[in-house]
Formats: sequence, C-alpha cells, structure tokens
Amino acid sequence: MATVDQTPIVLPVGYKYRGCNIISWTPLTLANPGGAPLDFPGAVMKSVAVFGTFGAGGNLAIQGSPDGSNWGVLHDPQGNLLNLTAAGSRLISEANIRWVRPLGTAGDGTTSLTCFLFVNF
Repeated sequence: MATVDQTPIVLPVGYKYRGCNIISWTPLTLANPGGAPLDFPGAVMKSVAVFGTFGAGGNLAIQGSPDGSNWGVLHDPQGNLLNLTAAGSRLISEANIRWVRPLGTAGDGTTSLTCFLFVNF
C-alpha cells in the first residue's frame, strides 16, 4: 500500500486568504487508500471536502492524531464520525489534533477520490 502525498494549493495574495491553507490528496484509490499525514499544530479551524468516485461501499475516514502514531476517526460538530461515503464537505470539530490524514477504508476498483483539507490559523 502506497501513501498519496499531499499537495498544497497556492492561494492568491490578499487579505481574505491570510492564515488559510488548502491541501489536497489525489487520487485516493483502493490500491493507494492513505494520504500522507499532515502536521498542522495550532490550527483553529479545519474542514474537509471529498469528491470523486466512491465505488461500491466506498468509505473515506478522516483521521487525526496527537503524535503522528496513534490514529482515530475525527468527528463533525454534531458528534458524527467523519466516515464519508459520498461527496461533500464537513467541519472537523477536534481542535486539539495536530496530525490529519484521509484513509480509504472500503471501496472497489473504481474508487478514486480527491480529498481537500482547509485549515485556518
């Protein structure tokens, strides 16, 4: 299983983009389901957006870790686990998580996803 590297998206220079970072992982597939962990200490707000083909039973878990070794699925503000089975976006409620990564936990040969992480400081 290979890890998909993250790609930073460069935003135009301007006051409304200060402190905002956008990172993407693509393609997340059944053969390469994991995104390389991203270290973002001190982030105030995080949200995630996922697009693409989930395939049969596809699931993308958004995981977090305080130390880069122990991982768990993060939550949205309503307390739901961030196990995404359809395209869309969600806020991440955990503020004390330093490391974040997407991990495909189910799918088929057609699964091919792009995950974006939006982080504000």
